Amino acid sequence: MTDIVVIDESGDLGPKGSEYFAMAAMILPRTRNLKSAYKTIPKDGKEHKWYNSDEDEILELFEAMGRCRFGIVYSVIKKNKPLSDASVYGNELYDRMVCQVVDDALSHLGCRDVKVYLDNNRFISTERFREIVRESSVRSGVNPLEVRKRDSKSTPCLQLVDFVAGSVRAKYERGDTKLSIIEDKISFARRL
Repeated sequence: MTDIVVIDESGDLGPKGSEYFAMAAMILPRTRNLKSAYKTIPKDGKEHKWYNSDEDEILELFEAMGRCRFGIVYSVIKKNKPLSDASVYGNELYDRMVCQVVDDALSHLGCRDVKVYLDNNRFISTERFREIVRESSVRSGVNPLEVRKRDSKSTPCLQLVDFVAGSVRAKYERGDTKLSIIEDKISFARRL
């Protein structure tokens, strides 16, 4: 058996813009476990994400996800007032968040073999991402079979984790409560 970990973020990386930056990972024993949830996303030619979906679409998606089998880990940081009192931005912030989320996700697997996918972005190189997963897998005693950056068209679960990451950021930034629908799926939450 092989677990799949998909990772995406929400928020911007600079000192302005969003107050929080969040990164979430979904841990899936099988991608087909989320097929019924994925079917709730409108198929109208545009890519639906947290920021461009209305409240009813998000609620319907999370209710469907609530009936599926998967786990969530996430990290969130208040960019200008982190708990460590040491603000970082840009690619360094992204790198640190990837390290934290990968460590947390790989420590919550249901088996030893894993495939890890990060939503395609320009903030971290594929080689650096592979290095992070390699180092974390040694600490966690897991076997990474595949480590890649992918887009949500080729890996639909990345579209779903976008909604999770957006919901995490909205919870901290605006007190949004939609994440509570799937909170029993959260294995680990970390505020930095």
